[in-house]
Amino acid sequence: MNYVTVKEAAEILGTSHMTVRRKLKTLKEQLKDHVKVINGVTMLNNMGITVINKTLNKSMKTGNITHSHVNNSESHVNESGITEFLKDQLKTKDEIISKLLQDNSEKDLRHDSIIMKLSTQIQEQHKLIEDLKTKPVEESKTTPVKIIVPEIPKKNLIKPEPVSTPEEIKPSFKQKIIYFFNPHLQRKRA
Repeated sequence: MNYVTVKEAAEILGTSHMTVRRKLKTLKEQLKDHVKVINGVTMLNNMGITVINKTLNKSMKTGNITHSHVNNSESHVNESGITEFLKDQLKTKDEIISKLLQDNSEKDLRHDSIIMKLSTQIQEQHKLIEDLKTKPVEESKTTPVKIIVPEIPKKNLIKPEPVSTPEEIKPSFKQKIIYFFNPHLQRKRA
């Protein structure tokens, strides 16, 4: 059996999808064998659409007036309409599939060309490595460069001052050190 979505059933019946959903709720017992939920999508088969159409025919009659788009002589959905709809849907899906297959073949060609390029580069690298292994390393014929550093006179050198001990630190500086690192020593005791 062919199943269609609620939206597609609404198009076949010529109503809104909300009307079809309301009918699904009200006719739950009658439609339990004709409705499936596939991946969270509610699907109806042809018999389910026929049942909904029968109830729509009854509900669309108001007194002696019947709506023009519902044929009262037929109590079931026009089968040729469903088949045409399904054929159109099948045709569009075939087009999508052929386009996807073509895109995949183009991607495969690109991947194959990239792989071929990389494999030729790897072969060239292997050849270069083999050539380097077989050839002896030639010594360079360059002469070493001599760097001449001028001699610095010793009397112009500045002697570093000896590092002072904490006792020799000036009192104001010592206070700042205590202030930043040992603030508890700054407090005056009563």
